[in-house]
Amino acid sequence: MPANARAGRPVQKRLVRVLGVVLLAAVVYLFRPLFHSLAMLAVVHPALLEGLLVWGILHFAWWRRVEWLNRPRTGTYVNEAGKKGTFQYRWLWWVSGSAAVVILGGFMVVGNWLSQVSLSQELQYTAIDHLPESAANVRLLPQEVATRYARDSLQLSQYRLGRPSLTMVEGDLHWTYPLVPQGIVLKFLRPAAGVMTVRATTQDKATRLIESPLVVAEGQLLFDNLWWRVYLVRYWVTGEKPFYKVVDDKVWTIVPAIGYRLRFRWGILHTVPYFAGVFTVSPAGTVRFVSVSEVAADEIAGGERVFPETLARRYVEAFAYRRGLINRLFLHVEQSEIQDVPESNRQPFLMNTDEGLVWFTSTEPYGRSHGIFKIFLVSATTGRLSVYTPSSGETLTGPVGALDYVRKANPLVDWNRFRLVEPLPFIRHGVLFWKTPIIPEDGAGVAFQAFVNSRNNQVFTFTSDEEIKAFLAETVAPSRSDRTPSSAPETHSPDVESLLRELRLRLQEAEAILKQLEAQTRDQVESEPRR
Repeated sequence: MPANARAGRPVQKRLVRVLGVVLLAAVVYLFRPLFHSLAMLAVVHPALLEGLLVWGILHFAWWRRVEWLNRPRTGTYVNEAGKKGTFQYRWLWWVSGSAAVVILGGFMVVGNWLSQVSLSQELQYTAIDHLPESAANVRLLPQEVATRYARDSLQLSQYRLGRPSLTMVEGDLHWTYPLVPQGIVLKFLRPAAGVMTVRATTQDKATRLIESPLVVAEGQLLFDNLWWRVYLVRYWVTGEKPFYKVVDDKVWTIVPAIGYRLRFRWGILHTVPYFAGVFTVSPAGTVRFVSVSEVAADEIAGGERVFPETLARRYVEAFAYRRGLINRLFLHVEQSEIQDVPESNRQPFLMNTDEGLVWFTSTEPYGRSHGIFKIFLVSATTGRLSVYTPSSGETLTGPVGALDYVRKANPLVDWNRFRLVEPLPFIRHGVLFWKTPIIPEDGAGVAFQAFVNSRNNQVFTFTSDEEIKAFLAETVAPSRSDRTPSSAPETHSPDVESLLRELRLRLQEAEAILKQLEAQTRDQVESEPRR
């Protein structure tokens, strides 16, 4: 073989490798939305990369040089037939693998803590002396019932309801559900059909189907998928759950976006989230990214609740770290905790107030307390952060305690068949109330609504929209027929207590009679074959 041919082979191999790397990079770039979650994991948690570097140094520079860790050892095992066998192993990967889990986990946890510390110190918590009025715009329909109403109204065999979101439609809050194709084949062939809206300011079923095909939407596969398209436009952000805006019977999709800024503290890399802007997607599938400075003037996103819900919650969680990590872990001075109700929507709650849409979050003091410590309001349109602190003489009950008082005020309700959902706040003349619907387990409507005064724990219950509106407007006083017993146990009169005892006794007697009748019927059935 000629010498020049042998000399050319290494060059050809290097050229093939270079072309392979270029081709791989091109494929990764073209299909980059597929790798977005993995890429953002490294961006949001850079401490993981730092921990991986530390582990790599320990593994290759130290542990691989330790003789006893690399010495081959022989182990034994017994197979299914009962015969013994042997296998070879080294302690290296047992030690190194366990260390990798500890190191990566430790760096991630500390990085998350430092992220909250940095965020809390960069935020401006503006103190306010009053809460915005919201009695005129109370949301009455919980998500569970809205979903049931929407599902019962859907008459399209090829579509199903997508994830719900709250949207302002013609000045009222509505639950909005995208109609996404169901089944693998239809996800490739059919666009989303539009949205189903359910009015949230009434207990009655008020649904509307808006048929407006969405070329790009959730639930569609590959190139017409919403997340594929938005991450082609702006990659290094994370998208919030989308919501929808109806303009001239055409449906636009709006996706809030969260960006991340790199920070360095205590030798640990971490990031701080911020509101980056929004994506707007036209019915024809045109995706546009609108920066924060342009949102207010945008014809689609302007005035909408574009500030991310998860970021609003993150702002509140960060307050617990405002005095530093040591205080958060050990001292707990001025430390707050979010009052989430189990098996219900998590805070923040979207409120339509006289001052606009806000994300409302109530917090309790650290520990086993359910009173309100601070109330955080984040503007859903601008992200402005405000904090209301009750005075020392103002003791307010939070959502967790409010539900307990509703149960006490309604002792005859069968709580195995009915449940409390969505304890939502509203403010009337500066007084905070908690409103919670009581719904059947199957979500088929609202049985009644309970209102709890956070100052004195008084409970009011109503069944109709008219009664609720009159109560909110203070044009009618609740009567005993409105099922409004006080929540405090000590306020029950002796007559009420004796009546409850009598009812329980009668129920026990009825159960005994029922069991006796069942036993007699069973004996008769068993004796019939012998005749």
